[in-house]
Amino acid sequence: RVERIERRGERFVVSGRAGNGERVLLAREVVLATGGMSLPKSGSDGHGYAIARSLGHTITPRVFPALVPLTLARGSFLVALSGVSFPATLEVRSAAGRRLVAITGPTLCAHFGISGPAALDVSRFVIDALADDSGAHLVMNALPGESAESLDLALRGLARASVGRF
Repeated sequence: RVERIERRGERFVVSGRAGNGERVLLAREVVLATGGMSLPKSGSDGHGYAIARSLGHTITPRVFPALVPLTLARGSFLVALSGVSFPATLEVRSAAGRRLVAITGPTLCAHFGISGPAALDVSRFVIDALADDSGAHLVMNALPGESAESLDLALRGLARASVGRF
């Protein structure tokens, strides 16, 4: 684990723990990939932000997780569909109903809410929108590419086709 990075002239001194001791590395260039603060036991505890600050970098005031599944209330009907996957369009809307972002892709219902590529992609936008607007919300279209008219025609066609079959 890197504990410190200091600039000394044209080089960086990188200090940290390795095995049972401390190690020091001299480098002309350093790529800082800090991770986040999401899982402290893995090292994602925010320490990388302190290292970045010590080198003169600024950290955006809004730091939040991205690419996370979305949890829903236990009573949500989607929770009851755990294991079911389908293409969907997920929209983040403001409290006033303005569409902020829309992402279409595979969506997976899970015992806690929704996951899958579309949910993971839209998660950062949901979190960001809620930080500014407590009334922001997520809207799911489980029939992307279909309009109300095309769905109505399809259902009417199914109804006509099924007449007399029973």
